[in-house]
Amino acid sequence: MKRYIIGAIFGFLLAIATTAYADDIKETAASLIGKKVEGTFPVQINGKQAEKDAIVIDGTSYLPVRSASELFGFDVDFKDNNILLKSRSNKVSEETMKDRVREVMKRGNADVTDQEVNDAYSYPGDTAEEKVGNYFKKILKDMNDVAEAEKAAKIKQQQENEAKIKAELEASEAQRKMHEEDRAAADAAREKANEEYLKNHPQQ
Repeated sequence: MKRYIIGAIFGFLLAIATTAYADDIKETAASLIGKKVEGTFPVQINGKQAEKDAIVIDGTSYLPVRSASELFGFDVDFKDNNILLKSRSNKVSEETMKDRVREVMKRGNADVTDQEVNDAYSYPGDTAEEKVGNYFKKILKDMNDVAEAEKAAKIKQQQENEAKIKAELEASEAQRKMHEEDRAAADAAREKANEEYLKNHPQQ
């Protein structure tokens, strides 16, 4: 079936066309009036398909401005007989991101302070979930570090206590041996004194 263009076509030149200026575009659009559409082809960019198919006229493919703009991430507006394309910003405002961070944090704890939200917001991440996730990972790491430090301190204290008890036991044992040696020496001295006495004072 033959199809014809009845009005001016505003489109992107997708196949053969190179850089064009306004006068060239107007001239091209005017020259297309009444031309036969040779075929249509679906257009995809990064796997996303345009709502409208591209049309082929005189070997050149044309795609409606709105369909092409949406694929390239532009918003389309028409003002003062001009088609305006405005790039979409993926950047989220600081206030919006903080609100999202707060919402994510409230899922686990309804009582979230502004300081906690600011702390979580300062962590790296493209989304609120990533920021909060990295924030809690750091908290868990800090808690784990504290727990490990407390465990190490407890082990050290236990080792010191054991060493102290051991030293006290060794000192007590040494003192006991010394007393035993002193007692043995005293007994030996008394026995020797008795022997000397008996030797010097024989019984009648």
